[in-house]
Amino acid sequence: MSRPPTIDGRVVGADGFTQFVTHLFAHVRLAGPGNLADPRYVAWVGERLGEADRAMLDHDASLLARMWAADPRMDVLHGLCELHADLGGFRATANRSLGQLDSTEVGDPALLERLRELAAGEFVHSSLSAMLDGFGQVLAEIDAALERACASVQPWVTRLAVEVPELAGVSIELVWAMGEHGRALPSRILVGAVAAWNRLTPAQVAVQAAHEALVRSSELDEYLAVERWALAELGSRLARADPELRSAHARWLARLDRSGLGSPAP
Repeated sequence: MSRPPTIDGRVVGADGFTQFVTHLFAHVRLAGPGNLADPRYVAWVGERLGEADRAMLDHDASLLARMWAADPRMDVLHGLCELHADLGGFRATANRSLGQLDSTEVGDPALLERLRELAAGEFVHSSLSAMLDGFGQVLAEIDAALERACASVQPWVTRLAVEVPELAGVSIELVWAMGEHGRALPSRILVGAVAAWNRLTPAQVAVQAAHEALVRSSELDEYLAVERWALAELGSRLARADPELRSAHARWLARLDRSGLGSPAP
């Protein structure tokens, strides 16, 4: 699965490398709003991995969480999915260290340099390399499910774009392991996919995408301030929307973890 072409406002499945990185991070328990760990996904994927793959994933994720807690610079890993445009790009470099890679072999040379500065950078790279074969069958299984999820979410994104026109200016990509979470990246928005394991509805996924679109458009600098502004702005805009969209927004808010935002809910 390669990175899809960027089509503004189009809902597509994220590339295989993004799916792979998030698969790992869904096992890494972090403090704060950057956390993607989800025990429901861990249970779901655990039924599809062999015993050795499960043990390695649990061990490496636990160690990575401890390393991350001790070094805030590791927040650069939140953008790791930008290092390669697809799983093939990672596979071509998996048997070498980060220090041996040429800048032309990655999608983001600046990110490669930042990862080289981290002791944990090589650890994450080697950990993913060791997990690559085990993840292959998971990726094959979710391919068709992602296609169905995209088709179900697209109409809701189209409707929401009337109230949040920022949605029309970016590619929206569904990530199987992301659940209720999202990421606003410079060239795309990542959100969780509709799946039986997370019980998300297409409307909730679309609302998450709308929130990330506002995060991406904010001119504020501080992360928590951006998140608070986007929450308030989305609530304000959808207060005038049709009842179905208002209901979808209310259900999304009810499932949203705002404990790390440091301010009352808007």
